[in-house]
Amino acid sequence: MSLITRTTSQAFQYASFVAIGLVLSFITFPIMTRIFTVEEYGQLALFNAVLALLIPFAKSGMTTAVIKEYAQIANAEEKPALYTSSLSGVVFCSFCTFIVYYGITLFAKEYVALDVDYYLLIVAVLLLSRTVLSLFASFFRAEEKVLLLGIISLTSRSGTMIVSIAACVLLKKGLYGYLLGLFVFEAIAALALALHFQRKGDLNIKRISPQLLKKLFIYGIPLIFFEVSSLLNDYADRFFIQYFLDSAQLGIYSVGYNISTYIQGFITGPLWMTIFPIYTKLWESEGRKKTTEYLEVLLKYYLCLAVLIICGVLSVSEEFIVVFATEKYLLAAQIVPLVTASILIYGTYHITGAGFFLLKKTKIIAGYTMCCALLHAALNIYLIPNYQIQGAVISAMISYSVLTALITLHSNRILRLKWPVKDLAVYLSFALVIGLLAHRLKTGSAISLLVLRSLLITVLYVAALFAYDAKLKHTAIAWVRDKWLQRKKGSVG
Repeated sequence: MSLITRTTSQAFQYASFVAIGLVLSFITFPIMTRIFTVEEYGQLALFNAVLALLIPFAKSGMTTAVIKEYAQIANAEEKPALYTSSLSGVVFCSFCTFIVYYGITLFAKEYVALDVDYYLLIVAVLLLSRTVLSLFASFFRAEEKVLLLGIISLTSRSGTMIVSIAACVLLKKGLYGYLLGLFVFEAIAALALALHFQRKGDLNIKRISPQLLKKLFIYGIPLIFFEVSSLLNDYADRFFIQYFLDSAQLGIYSVGYNISTYIQGFITGPLWMTIFPIYTKLWESEGRKKTTEYLEVLLKYYLCLAVLIICGVLSVSEEFIVVFATEKYLLAAQIVPLVTASILIYGTYHITGAGFFLLKKTKIIAGYTMCCALLHAALNIYLIPNYQIQGAVISAMISYSVLTALITLHSNRILRLKWPVKDLAVYLSFALVIGLLAHRLKTGSAISLLVLRSLLITVLYVAALFAYDAKLKHTAIAWVRDKWLQRKKGSVG
């Protein structure tokens, strides 16, 4: 199996589970907006932002470092030492992170917690459970067990939603009941997976290696600043909007931004989950040239798909908001296309920044990300008071674009990739013409317009793409034929 076919196959498996997860998110979204007050929904957004900013410190880059180290394992006997050492590292870092957070709450509790008396324990357990679950997911990624990881992730996500909403409704405790449901389910899920790996023999406290743990920390710690900076780019605007405007504006902005994040997650989530283990092993086994060729092909088709998604979002953003979030959030339709374009452009760093991860230059990418996070904050302070939530959108576009340019230009000194400028121009031309045609379709309800425009754009774009790229067409046909033959053989067997 070629690397591109292997990547496509694994990415489609990831994407299938991500798509199901998105469906679950859009099912629960209208439920949550109804069971929470506006204030509670804003508090939940801030709670998630605080927890998200704490998790990178708890992970300490272990989730990425363990995949990098797994590619260098000589035999299966070394795996328990790697897994056990990394788990002990994240448990220790989670404890230290919570202690620091607890200390901060004593001085600034109105900014870092919703209600310290009720939520500190929930933060502590969720911080540990989510960090451990993220590490276990990295174990599956390193072993390329895509199907198993997808099933576990989907089960965890759906279970979390069901238990949390049920706890909120049955206990009649509002946001506190919801978070209590998260507390219980995620703790059980983390414990169950720990027992799974322990029974396989992959976790053994006697196999903890201080030398290996030090090696993992050396690689992973610079990633803390990269992750935190990335999260500040994602979440800092929520705090500024809450400070300068109000909860209603934050709600509208959060809806638009969350939808853009869901869309972005559908493409970059499966991509990153798939390609990092593959190009790491390719680099170790076949060197720079093959890795560069692989990444250049990926970049070309990532941009191809990103252009299709941006075209679709521009055409159906209003209908999308009306169908999934009701008309009271219609103003968010102005946010979705611009934010989606920004974060999809930023998503190219998974490919263009590969050299930083392969050659352990993560301090550089962390520095650039922190600088752009500070730029994002400064822009928010100026733009939000003057341009309301549109100012936050402009700030996000500028900071993401600058960061993408910095990462790409510097990474080229380490691992030079050729950008498919001609192909990108063709994709944009296709999208422009097809988008204008789709926009002329104006009859019907919001849901019918959403479906019809989406189908029209997808069919026309794929047809134009296959006419332009014969190699892609033949590869797609061969892939579909192989899958069909496999299923046919399976049914006969």
